[in-house]
Amino acid sequence: MPLHFPIAELAPVDDQAPSQDGTPHTVLVLGGGAMRGMAHIGVIRALMEARIEIDAIVGTSIGALVGARWASGASVEQLEHDALTVTEAAVLKRNIKAYVLGGVAQASLYDGEHYRHLIQRIIGSATFASISRPLRVNALSLRNGVERWFGWGADTSIRLVDAVYASGALPLVFPPMILPDDDIVVDGGLKTMVGLFEAIHWGARRIIAIDVSEVINSDDTTWERQGLVGIHGRVVQILAEPQRAAIQAARGRVPTLHIRPDVGLWSSFTFNATRELIDAGYNAVVRALDAPESARFHAAAPIAPAIAGRRAESA
Repeated sequence: MPLHFPIAELAPVDDQAPSQDGTPHTVLVLGGGAMRGMAHIGVIRALMEARIEIDAIVGTSIGALVGARWASGASVEQLEHDALTVTEAAVLKRNIKAYVLGGVAQASLYDGEHYRHLIQRIIGSATFASISRPLRVNALSLRNGVERWFGWGADTSIRLVDAVYASGALPLVFPPMILPDDDIVVDGGLKTMVGLFEAIHWGARRIIAIDVSEVINSDDTTWERQGLVGIHGRVVQILAEPQRAAIQAARGRVPTLHIRPDVGLWSSFTFNATRELIDAGYNAVVRALDAPESARFHAAAPIAPAIAGRRAESA
């Protein structure tokens, strides 16, 4: 029986991103969280208003999609327009075969190609080579459990649209993706919900890490009434908890703004609160930038050439 997973396309040789020269100073890390990730757009607006220049982006799942769209040159206004047009019907199209007798053999409840077409519409013809900001996105291998990173300074063997799809291919919801090397990959958030360690590995001198994942609330029982989708979502929440602890422990290695927008009121697939989610991201960054604990982050700001020259002369 043939596999019905989306199959990634090889990027043409001339579509490969150039090798990364140097390391980025300020890296924006956009975490996974499905529709709660619309908060990332408010984050970007706040950072632009604060005139904080972002040198590179690390994205997971919805963070990969928002990051790819912004890296392709989209304005904040375009990002918001795109977000407000994302409806449940645009993202989720039932895989009818999964609802009939024998449907348990299907790879997912929803149509992966339908979702990939949405990604293609949003990012257009952008490629890893054409985007204006270096970008890395992740996925998890089902063959060996290894995390794979795609983009600048990493693997650019597949197209940007396929890398973004793979990063958000949440098991059960969307089918895995088969890569040209026959690896099978799923949502990178199962391994790394917020790619802080990748930003550190990339050489970032300071980091803005946005966490929009769900926090476990023992009093919340809504998932119990959502059947297998609810149970699966609960498992994802549980997997994210040790990651969050690791991030808290590691953020001292590099000056980091670790920001959790106030998005806990909304579930992963809430499609009628996009404006509220965007505002939540904006407000969270404004508060974080003004907080006393952000002093170390601000102190690590890039030094202009003229200032660096004067410091060298006075040394």
